Amino acid sequence: MGKSLIVGGATGYDWDKLKYWVNSINDSGFGGDVAVVATDITKETIDKLNERGINVSTYGIKTDDGGYMMTGGNHAPHVERFFWIWNYLSTVEADYDHVIVTDT
Repeated sequence: MGKSLIVGGATGYDWDKLKYWVNSINDSGFGGDVAVVATDITKETIDKLNERGINVSTYGIKTDDGGYMMTGGNHAPHVERFFWIWNYLSTVEADYDHVIVTDT
């Protein structure tokens, strides 16, 4: 049996918001990989996600402190996330048999 992945998108979320998503996945007993595509995110939040085994794929402009901020796109974040999730999946698609896309 192949690997499974849960992936979500996050814009402007800090650890205090994302911890519920992470804890929910961990409490469910899910044994696959977890990733988040994110922008408007601090290095501190990226580090906390990485420490918990979450693969963070960022987009936007890198800030001086190591975080990322959103560029001036024309799309709402809740729409734009689907492009960035697709972009991430296009780089890892051969690794997974099952992918679950969730809200964070």
